[in-house]
Amino acid sequence: MSKLSEIILSVIVLTITLSSCGNIDNRRSESTINYASSCEISSSLQDTNNGLDTDDPYVSSSNYDEPVEYLESAQKWINLIDNPEEVILSGQEIKKRNEAIRDRTNTLVDICGYGKSVTRDEIYKTLNNQKTDILPLYDRYGGEFKEEEYLRILDNRGIEMTEDFKPWRAVVSSRANLRSLPYKDELYSSKDDKCDVLQLTELRVGTPIWALHPSVDGKFFYVRSYNYEGWVDSECIALTENEEMWIEFAEPDRFVVVVSSMITVNGEKYDMGARIPIMEKKGNEYLIITPLRDAGGMLEFAACKVSSSDVHEGYLQYTYASVLNQAFKYEGTKYGWGGLNDGVDCSSFILNVFSTFGFVFPRDTVEQERSIGSPTSTMYMSQKDISNIFINSRAPIVIYYPEHTMLYIGNEEGKYSFIHAPKVGGSVCVAEKNNFKGVKYINIID
Repeated sequence: MSKLSEIILSVIVLTITLSSCGNIDNRRSESTINYASSCEISSSLQDTNNGLDTDDPYVSSSNYDEPVEYLESAQKWINLIDNPEEVILSGQEIKKRNEAIRDRTNTLVDICGYGKSVTRDEIYKTLNNQKTDILPLYDRYGGEFKEEEYLRILDNRGIEMTEDFKPWRAVVSSRANLRSLPYKDELYSSKDDKCDVLQLTELRVGTPIWALHPSVDGKFFYVRSYNYEGWVDSECIALTENEEMWIEFAEPDRFVVVVSSMITVNGEKYDMGARIPIMEKKGNEYLIITPLRDAGGMLEFAACKVSSSDVHEGYLQYTYASVLNQAFKYEGTKYGWGGLNDGVDCSSFILNVFSTFGFVFPRDTVEQERSIGSPTSTMYMSQKDISNIFINSRAPIVIYYPEHTMLYIGNEEGKYSFIHAPKVGGSVCVAEKNNFKGVKYINIID
């Protein structure tokens, strides 16, 4: 049983909100169960491991022995691969790859230890060194953003505040936009620009973070996740002083990972790759532990049902077939710069797909291209040399252009095909390439 389950069970009276996946309107359902005793729950949970070895989340799923059904759109490309269901890397090997990725980039941190080592001076130095001379800016209607309003946004950062520095542990309770400044609305560098200059990335529900510094008006927190830092709406995170509870989201003993492109649980949207602690499995459903923000901004929990078709206990086994299947689950999903509007951009598409296998990637293309898999620069390579990489590789390949990335899916009739999130206004789709002009890096994820 997980630490979090033990904490929940130690409470004499516990109210748990039960909801099914997809029920958006019942964040606080009137249908509740009051547990006057922990004994019945405890005995129930002790019988739910089904003999699985839960010490290694990479290999703890009973689903491994079940036949896999692939999407029809993915199956076409899976059929072109020799031994598509061969395991490329074990869970332990993926952990080692993650360590190598962390060594190659300075954007990934050990989230558990980060808040204990970061200093007030480091945070305020970061805030003071932010690039702020970005005027003129324009709103979504093409109107020029007023300078005095922009200066108010800068002042709201509170970088001259002198209160005692206290990092808070927190968990993302609602899918959140991470912003470079404490401001919600979209702003653009020109009237024709389609990419919000303040948007950095999305934060998945259940992500453990450190809340480092509040805005003057209290509506935002400057936060650090495992791969990014920036400003987030304070309504989207829940603070906690209970380290054990927070650790259960940072390093859960038993969890499921979302394998659908996006699901809705208890009114909140969970992206592919989101990791959720679980209490038990019954039939085709899991009872998962979801984070909630109470009226005072503190962390509490709800136990919610979710279909096993949308999640997988532990990470997926890393096979070429499963990578393509996960990628094609996004086909038709709208492009969303920095994850805006429930979409994915090119690098979050790659990150989310590989997250389902336990990989920990940086967020942006410029960091991914230098760190994930086996990066190969194409600077001195001929087109034939590049082609040979695709012909000979037995592992998934990600290619990087300046500010864009694509996942290789196969060669059909001499044409190289990729799936990617193309640009604002587009959707995740398949694209063909006759040459590799402009490609900077080829990364074999092995």
